[in-house]
Formats: sequence, C-alpha cells, structure tokens
Amino acid sequence: MQTLVTGGAGFIGRHLVATLVERGLPVRVLDLAPCGAAPDGVEWIQGSILDDGLLARAMQGVEWLFHLAAIPHLWIADKRQYEAVNHQGTRLVLQAAARAGVAKVVHCSTEAVLSRADRDGVVDGTQDPREQDQPGPYSLAKCRAELAALRAARDGLPVVVVSPTAPLGPGDASLTPPTRMLLDYLNGRYPAYLDCRLNLADVRDVAEGHLCAAARGVVGRRYILGGENLALSALLARLAAMTGRAMPKRRVPWWLAWLGTAAGEAWADHVSHRAPAASLNGLRLVRRPLDYVSRLAAEDLDWRARPLDETLKDAVADLAARGLLAA
Repeated sequence: MQTLVTGGAGFIGRHLVATLVERGLPVRVLDLAPCGAAPDGVEWIQGSILDDGLLARAMQGVEWLFHLAAIPHLWIADKRQYEAVNHQGTRLVLQAAARAGVAKVVHCSTEAVLSRADRDGVVDGTQDPREQDQPGPYSLAKCRAELAALRAARDGLPVVVVSPTAPLGPGDASLTPPTRMLLDYLNGRYPAYLDCRLNLADVRDVAEGHLCAAARGVVGRRYILGGENLALSALLARLAAMTGRAMPKRRVPWWLAWLGTAAGEAWADHVSHRAPAASLNGLRLVRRPLDYVSRLAAEDLDWRARPLDETLKDAVADLAARGLLAA
C-alpha cells in the first residue's frame, strides 16, 4: 500500500514516516526540505504543495495520504503565508487527491481551532470550528483548511481529520511552540508565568493516531489526539521535580502578559522581523480555560496516549543530548 506524507520533515511528520516504515509500508514524502536523514527506502520528493505538477506526480499510485504540510509557528514575518500554505495549499492537496483517486486522506489539523465546549469547558471535537472564533492568522488559516477538508469529505473524498493537541517529545528539530516553551522554562528564560490550561500529547502517539485514523477512522469525522490536561503551574512543578531546575513562582496577570506580548509582536513585525518570545495568537489561545478529550479516538480508533511524565522525560533528555539546555 503506497502512502504519501506531505510535510514529512516536520516534527509530527518525521515520527509518522518512521512509524509507517516500521509497519513495512512503502512511504513517499513531499516536503520543501531535502531528504537529509530519511529512513532507508523512503522516496523523497523535494518541493512545495503549491506546485500542482509536483502534487500530481507525488499522488501517483497513492492509497493513503497523510497531509501534514503546514506552517506550524504562531508568528511569521509574512502573515499572508498562513493563508497561502495552510489553507490554499490544503485545498490543492485535496483536489490532487480527488483526481488521483486516493482511498483515504488523513488531514492533520490542530486543537487550536476548536473552542466550542460544553458547559464544563470540555471540547470533544464533535462541533466544527468557526472562523469568527479564531484568535489570529495562524488559527484562522488552519480553521479554513479544516473546513475545506470536511467539505471535501461531504463531496465524496474519503477524508478523516485528526486534531493533535500541543505535541511534545524527542526529535523536534525546528523547536515548534510547545518545545520552545519547555526549553525556555528549563533554561530560566522567564522569571514568571501566565497560568493557563494546556493539553500536551506525545508526538509518537500523535503519529500512531494518524495511522489509526487511516485504518479505522470514519470519513468526515474529527478525532482529537490529546494527552493530559493540566495547568501550566502543575507542569512547571513536574519539571522542577524531574530536573532539579528552579521554575518561576510568580504569576503574571493577564493584562501585563498582553501588554508585553503586544509590544514584542509589534517590534517583531515592524523592526526586528525575528520571532518574538510570545505571539498574540498563542496568548489568546492559552487564555481559554478549555480541556480537550480524545473520547472519539479511543472509541473509533482504539487509540490511547501514554503518561505525560514519560513524554516529559524523553523530551528533556533529547534537548540535553542536543546541547540545548543551559549548564
């Protein structure tokens, strides 16, 4: 069974490619990055999902398509790229998959676009996201991409959506926002913290969830791939106990965090053109006191997440092995 992974060089993508190889499935990758240290036997096509001709070539003979190619960072200098890559790129991928007759498409979305909770503040993924609820350009483009995938499913393309929560674990070469947050706290970059609710998932479990969705997912359904819900203060306490490193004790009020983040993002947008310490999109996301549950993934896919402590230990060990932790 030929599989195609767009964005196979990304954090989740690399783990998914490794999982597919372990299962003995032929893997083709379409990514802007060069093949680098791709596993043996992986067919690597370097290029963009915005290239129609390259997409047609990559789709040849594909039965399972995993669409992960996207800009994962919550701040970029050119905000127009969110719409071009994350939304319009997804539409091109879906159209190419339909023309090629792909048997199953797994679209990787994000819990960041889901905010419609029940009365207890729990999000189970049964309600579609809305554009008007999105807190920034990253979330808006990912919301539009997910809605395009769901429309394609209603039009007959066999699409399943998976919505990972914040992924953590070893092997995050580009330091996506959750790993960057972990690293900054471990290195003592922040003297205080804004307490909020998080859901952290092991990237290896997220990769496995993509494969489960291809094999057993119901077309047109969304599956949250999440781990443990916890407060940031509880996460910092675990990191302190696990590593012996001092974690900040002081809480930052929301208004002060907003002022600092707004100033930092304005400086990044108009002066430095380098990523700020935090983004307004990210700040607005964590302000929502939501818990995410993976009930549908457990019921339909027989998918489970491992304990968070195992994920944290492996992530910290990986950062240390790469020389990223301060002495």
